[in-house]
Amino acid sequence: MDFFANELSIHGQFRDISSFRDAFGRLMAVRKGVRRAGQSLHCHWRFLTAEVLPGVSLQQAIGRFAESERRSAMGWLTRDGPFWDDSRSHEADEYLECRGDIVTDSAVGEAAYRTLHGVKCSLASVVPSDWDFSPVEVLWRREAEGLADRSTALDNWRDPNSLQEILRDAVPSV
Repeated sequence: MDFFANELSIHGQFRDISSFRDAFGRLMAVRKGVRRAGQSLHCHWRFLTAEVLPGVSLQQAIGRFAESERRSAMGWLTRDGPFWDDSRSHEADEYLECRGDIVTDSAVGEAAYRTLHGVKCSLASVVPSDWDFSPVEVLWRREAEGLADRSTALDNWRDPNSLQEILRDAVPSV
């Protein structure tokens, strides 16, 4: 199973660095659980530029964390990845949408595209956000190509505790 950090779930909604730090800490706990299960939480290179507060990027906000938190977060987002856009499946001209919004060239679009091609994928979103729902229904519009539209539903994990059961099932037994 592939897991994707949903960069669209960070959209300037936080009132201060402290509330963002708490929310991002839950995402890092999801990542830790995913790694413990032998999987990876894929992210996008541009995740760092997501706006946390008006005028404050994720990278700038993380720069205000305690040193150990900052190192862990920046290591993942700049060095470790894995970065799904390095081995992307969908093209920039695909038309993928969720709730009427285009999600092409995002983790949501990539996870949906892979799922539609037989790879089980899930999302991990920061909350509070506009992405505090599951499943995430994505429509792949193909009418311009003369093909039928296809849709899929992705699990969207927001709480590390609720993810533990699925991770136990995802780990192959010895």
